[in-house]
This record gives sequence, structure tokens and C-alpha cells, in this order.
Amino acid sequence: MIHDRPLTAEERAKSQYNYNWFNVINGASYMCLGESVIVLFAIRLNMSNTVISLIGAMLFLGYLLLPLGVKRAAKVGAASCQADFWVCRNIAALLVALSIFVNFYSPLLAGITLLTGAFLFYGFRAAGIVLGSPMIGDITTEDDRSAVIGRSTALFYGSGAFALACISTILYFQDSVWILVGIIVAGASLGVTASTFVRNIDETSALRKSAQRPMFGGLPYLMSNPDGRNLAVVWFLTNLTNLLIIPISILTLKRGCGVSDTNAVIFSLIQFVIMIFASQYSPLLTKRLGPRMMILIACFCYVPTILFWICLPSLGLTEGWLLWCLMVIPFGMQGIASVVNTNSLIHYFLMTVEKEHQVECVMILNLITGAAAGIIGMGIAAGLMKLAELIPGCEGLEVFRNYFIMILLLFCGELPLFFRLKTVIHEYRAKHGEEATEKALERPHHKH
Repeated sequence: MIHDRPLTAEERAKSQYNYNWFNVINGASYMCLGESVIVLFAIRLNMSNTVISLIGAMLFLGYLLLPLGVKRAAKVGAASCQADFWVCRNIAALLVALSIFVNFYSPLLAGITLLTGAFLFYGFRAAGIVLGSPMIGDITTEDDRSAVIGRSTALFYGSGAFALACISTILYFQDSVWILVGIIVAGASLGVTASTFVRNIDETSALRKSAQRPMFGGLPYLMSNPDGRNLAVVWFLTNLTNLLIIPISILTLKRGCGVSDTNAVIFSLIQFVIMIFASQYSPLLTKRLGPRMMILIACFCYVPTILFWICLPSLGLTEGWLLWCLMVIPFGMQGIASVVNTNSLIHYFLMTVEKEHQVECVMILNLITGAAAGIIGMGIAAGLMKLAELIPGCEGLEVFRNYFIMILLLFCGELPLFFRLKTVIHEYRAKHGEEATEKALERPHHKH
């Protein structure tokens, strides 16, 4: 419900209760529908490496639908907007599952169906959370905001880890493509259920009014701000790096090393658990080193993952306990890189963009850097994968070694752009004081 006044303590408590339950159910839902499961499903349908390499791009290409969220929030407010698009999002996930039936008639059309479903799944997510962060600010006060964010994040991660453990157990006893279909359908059902809790969140009319402002009103400010321009470039490169590395790691694990779906999910669980610790403790390090240094550290965390996949064929390991131990390197490091980079980019944004421009600017940054990374990343991922496959005499794990060699060259080329970011924490602390700096570096909230 939308109120033309500040929320009462009872309304905030009710809204926080609903939001916590949303995170519990949504955490389990997302793990049933996330990138790892979609990649495993596509592999089971025997889709080409090129098609599977495009799945990671859908996460960022989905930001093209962000303006739909702005228009909807301007009419119905932040909570109803998120609830509506969460229903649409989980219906779109069923389109991914539907591709198994399409595959009987046309593998090409099945690939198009799966990618379309993935695009809409992530696109409706982007539209739904367009005012997610301001909504959290609406249902909390400065005194309890950090605790509410921490609790809801812990609930999401906890239920997500439990869901991944359940999925790996199910796949251990019954490893088939139809089980994956069932997992996707179950996740979609949980996602629709989660939306009912968001719909019961109270909010003030200020959120709806903020969505009624011109979406690109903050673009002149962002472009005139040197720190904002550099941040946009680094944000784009971070998204691009994520989509070129993380989904391909699952693909390499399956088609390069030949591990089972169960083991692939277990490695995803290991990555997820490491992400939980990184999310909880990286803000403490950010307070000491500042967001720029953390962005650079996270950037270099991708290097062990890239080098691991390049060197693995030479080690001759495709099975055994040693491989299991070594797999912590790529999945752990890319998990740390993803979380720390995201958190640090948000911290850097909060310290370089004035508060009155933050709502418009974060939407612009998500739209520009997300959609651009998705579009450009699609071409790069598909092109490099096809090029790796065309190298004479290469098959299996060697194909992915060649792919990651090209990724390493690309990564080295983009690295100097990360160093263009300037150190901002000392200037921010001098201008706003220690207490404001502490608040700006609190643990960011992620909505999946």
C-alpha cells in the first residue's frame, strides 16, 4: 500500500517481515533458476558451445527492459512494480524449460527459445528492482537499516545454499534432463510465491514520484563528472569480464572435464558459499583500503581463474580428488571477484555521485553498462568460442584452453582502464566526516 505520509513503526515492521520472507523464498527460487542450472540444462539439450556462451550475456542484456520498470513504478509504486515483474520473470523461466519440447523438432529453435527465456528472466528482474534500494530505505530508518539489510541478505544466501545442497542431492540420485526441468518449474513456482510477500510491503508516495521524473535527467550530470565517466567504463568492463568468464567455467567443467551435473552443482555451491563470506567481510576491508583499491584487487582475482583453465590441460587432470581440491581456485576466485567488484563499484558510486542524483544515475549506469556489456559480450563470447573451436587439432579441454588464452589477452588490454579510477575515500571522509563514510561503506544489498 502507498501512503502520502511517512510510514509508522508498525507499517515498517510489517514491511520488513514481508521483505524477509521474500528473501527466504526468493533465495531458494533463484538457485533453481540461476545461471548454473540454465547452463547445465542447455548442455543436457546438447546445445553448441557458442549458444551456451551467450547465456551469460542475457543477465546484462536484460537491462534493456529497465525502462519498463520505471514506467510501471511511476504508476503503481516500487513494491507492486517488483511483484508484477517477479511474476513475469518466473513465467519467463518456464520458457527456458519449454525449450526441451522444442528441441525434439528443431535444436536451432530450441536454442532461440532458451535464450529468449533467459533474456526475459533477467530482463524482468532488472525492471522489477528498478526502485528496490530506495524501497529498502523507505521501510527502514538509519538506526535499523544496516541490520535489516544484513538479515535479509543472510536469509537469501542461507536459503540459496540450502536449495543448492538439495539440488545436488537430487541430481546424485536421479541425474537426468527431466529432473532439471522439474527443478526449473519448482523454482518458478517459488518465485511467484515470493512475489506475494513483496506486494504486501508498504511504501511512501515519494518512491512513485521519483519514478515519474525523467529517467535520463541525470545523464548530463554523470557525463560532466570525470569520476562518473571513469566509473561507467570500469562498470562496463566488470560486467563484460563476468559474462566472459563465469558461465564458461561451468561449460568447461562439463564439456572439458566431463564432470556430472551433481558435481557441477557442488562446485557452484562452493562458489556461492565463498560469495557469502566475501559479501559479509569485504566491506570491513573496504573501510581500510577504500573502494578503488578493492576494485583493483577484485579485478586481479580473475587472473587465477583464467590461468587455471589455461594450465589445466597440461596437468592432465580430468578426474580424481586432486582435481576436486584444485577446483576451489577458479570457482572461489571468480566468486570473490564478482562479489567484491559489485560491492566496491556501489561504494565508489555512492562516494562520487551526489545524493540528489543517485537514483537517476544508478538507473542510467545499469542500463548503459549492463545492456552494452550484454550486446558487446554476446559478440565477443560467441566469436571467441567459435574461433577456439576452429583451431585445427583442438577438441575437449583444449578448446577451452584456447578460449581462455584469448580472454587473458583481452583482459590485459582492458586492465589499464581500471587504474584510471582515482582514490576517493580520503576526500569523501574529509568532506563528509567519519560517520557518513561508515554509512557509505556499509554492506550493499543485492537483489536476485
